[in-house]
Amino acid sequence: MAEELGKGKADALAKYVGQTSLQKVELQDIIETLWPEAPPVEKTKAIMLCATYGLNPLNKHIFLIPFNKGEPDETWALVMSIHCKRLLASRRGPFSYVDNTPRIMTDDEQLTVFGEVFNDRLYVITKLRDPKTGAESVGYGFWLHKDRPKGENKGNTRFNMAAVRSESQAIDRIRPGEMPMGIEGVEASAIEAEYSITKTEVGEKVGRADGETEGGGEGCRDNFINNERQLNPKNRSVRPRPANH
Repeated sequence: MAEELGKGKADALAKYVGQTSLQKVELQDIIETLWPEAPPVEKTKAIMLCATYGLNPLNKHIFLIPFNKGEPDETWALVMSIHCKRLLASRRGPFSYVDNTPRIMTDDEQLTVFGEVFNDRLYVITKLRDPKTGAESVGYGFWLHKDRPKGENKGNTRFNMAAVRSESQAIDRIRPGEMPMGIEGVEASAIEAEYSITKTEVGEKVGRADGETEGGGEGCRDNFINNERQLNPKNRSVRPRPANH
């Protein structure tokens, strides 16, 4: 942490590492240190989320992510790590992954769900089951073939990124009463690969040229906020649904 934040900030936050019962004033201290440039409304949302669900940003439970940083249309999104979503879902009880998922969707599955097959992206399906109630949920996620995920040296692949999106959606559906709604689950290592936390600027996006896109470009921002928008991609290669006989 010292290398990421600088010794002064790291020392100031060290007392909070590992804690899960933080007060709002303590959460404010952490979030102001990690993301000083984030809009006040996003900081407040992050504080309330962590206070309500017993989360700690230093445990990589949440992130505040800037888009189009420094531009007139700069926006920020509050996201949770997929590990955090698994943690919250498990508090109510265990759940299992069924049908050998997460896995790549078959063409027949895409036809059934979407009415067409998308050849420009990797679609992954995740199916979860609650062993106590028998309830099941399904989630879908995609990653464009043309886009390389950040953090490949940490094991991030197109499949992993699409799988995280699909799992996040499935978890929201299997635990609708426990999960914060409208907050996307992401792979923490991918966020760390895409954003640097430095002594001078915390959360500055690095390694991307102007106009460069990833994971759907502008659509990637929407997917952080609302994964349902994946179901209406603009660029696609379509195989028509076969006629009924």
